[in-house]
Amino acid sequence: MAEDGEFAESVSIAMLTVLETLAPAERAVFVLREVFEVPYADIALALDKTPAAVRQIAHRAREHVAARRPRIRVDRAEHQRAVDRFLAALRTGDLQVLLDVLAPDVVLVADGGGEVAAFRLIWRAHYDHPDIPDSIAILGCDDTGDLRNPGGGCSLHYFDQRGVTRLYHLSAEAGVWRFWRDSPGFSQRFAGTLSPDGWTVDGVAELCSDGSTWDEDLRITYKRVK
Repeated sequence: MAEDGEFAESVSIAMLTVLETLAPAERAVFVLREVFEVPYADIALALDKTPAAVRQIAHRAREHVAARRPRIRVDRAEHQRAVDRFLAALRTGDLQVLLDVLAPDVVLVADGGGEVAAFRLIWRAHYDHPDIPDSIAILGCDDTGDLRNPGGGCSLHYFDQRGVTRLYHLSAEAGVWRFWRDSPGFSQRFAGTLSPDGWTVDGVAELCSDGSTWDEDLRITYKRVK
């Protein structure tokens, strides 16, 4: 019990330091990276910034925390909410409940340290080939989904200019994005690697028409535009 009390006190002091010394975006980056070890690329998606920019924010946040110079007035209720949400995040892996207090404008797209929060992404595709239609895809996970798990409740919903609609399973783990669908006579799969800066996904799409042999269909590069 004494150890529990000491731990709670340590969390309380740490949260007060984070709240008083860091701006909301710095709080999000510091806690996600330094405490929960979320990959920079995932944090970048949540903040709509490049991984390089997130690294700079992390460096600045560490300096502010080390200096311990309060910059923001924090009331007792806000402090207690942050402590309670931090402890809840440790128990459940749901980091979004903590971000809702530390940085309300930040929505975690996917995290590498806990569960995946609500996830949504839109891909638009244009090909310089008359036989390949332009398309749009909505990628997402339901509230119980796990993007890192191939059977984790995440999907890609595809629409193209011909009016064709397809639904694919979706996963992303260790920097590799995959989506696939099993359909008699026309199964498809894609595997692409996320670039180190988090701005492109390069990969290969394959087709299978006989149930066993996979042939290369397209080489695709998805580029982040904002």
